[in-house]
Amino acid sequence: MNITEIMENLSKNQLLKPLLYRKEVIIEVSNNEMTFFFSLHEEGVFIVDDETSPNIRIRGKQNELIEIFTGKIKLQQSIKMGLIKFEGTYRSLLNLESILWMNSE
Repeated sequence: MNITEIMENLSKNQLLKPLLYRKEVIIEVSNNEMTFFFSLHEEGVFIVDDETSPNIRIRGKQNELIEIFTGKIKLQQSIKMGLIKFEGTYRSLLNLESILWMNSE
């Protein structure tokens, strides 16, 4: 599953609507090879083309990032194991983890 498919699934999943933010939240996800930005908002989930100041940063190896975004491993679990780095508030961590977990396959 690639990032575009993950974003489409997040946007289509009606169960997630109550968890999405009223105010736009920009998330930066990066590994050694690439960085991308996406927006979580009550209107949906969108890939952001231009670099902007993110509210949340997630860094790690591609395999770990894919496991998080497909719900195979929880966000907090991968942070505790040292697989990824997370920058953001604890509240945003919990919210994002819930969104990703509920969107799992």
